[in-house]
Amino acid sequence: MILNRTKNRYRAGLLTLCLIGVSACSTQQHIWQTGPVISLLNGVYDGTVPVSEIRRHGNLGVGLWNKANGEGLVVDGIFYQVTADGVAHVKSDTDIMPWAMVTDFEAERTIELPPGISMQTIADYVDKQLPTINTFYALRIEGEFSYVQARSEPEQKKPYKPFAEVEKQEVKFNFKNVTGVMVGFRSPPYVTNVSVPGYHLHFLNQQRSSGGHVLQFTTKNAVLYLDKVDDFQMSIPDSPEFNRANLDHIMQ
Repeated sequence: MILNRTKNRYRAGLLTLCLIGVSACSTQQHIWQTGPVISLLNGVYDGTVPVSEIRRHGNLGVGLWNKANGEGLVVDGIFYQVTADGVAHVKSDTDIMPWAMVTDFEAERTIELPPGISMQTIADYVDKQLPTINTFYALRIEGEFSYVQARSEPEQKKPYKPFAEVEKQEVKFNFKNVTGVMVGFRSPPYVTNVSVPGYHLHFLNQQRSSGGHVLQFTTKNAVLYLDKVDDFQMSIPDSPEFNRANLDHIMQ
């Protein structure tokens, strides 16, 4: 399947992984991703897909902005960029991303998170309540947190370094006794190099003014809204940078 992208007619193939074993999977709710995460980890930071296209596939999600200039998240259909100064900016339909993962969120289940649940313990607490850990879940956590540590990165310049090097430039933000929302996904372990296995969350405070990629958190009074999604679609980029990238291993 060929899709047009941007005014330069960026083209991409679509890889669909249906985990429900039915012919009508394309009509099901799906997670849509702009490309394999290994390309991002290996320094493919030039944005190719505009917000206008990503918006067609979801109202909740996470991502990274053009030239790795800040963490991205989608909350209630609004696209945010958290830059290296910690400030959250609303983005327009013409802004572009090298990587994003979104879905049309429809909460199927609510789980009260007791005080003290952390990034280290959420899997132990939530996974045993899931019908299976071998599919995808979209997540939205709302409420009060006694602590959140988030990060973002400064804009990168060519020649781009692998993301492991970019992380050394990351700026961390510490929030104490903060109210806000986390959005993201719990992906199965077998998606390594294609997506991000485990819990991948981005944070936005209640004022929608700051946030970032979640490194640590501790709940105070929070609720997890959960949406099981059995259809994963990945748009395969067709850009010079992606086509030349070495994707046989994660570069350090």
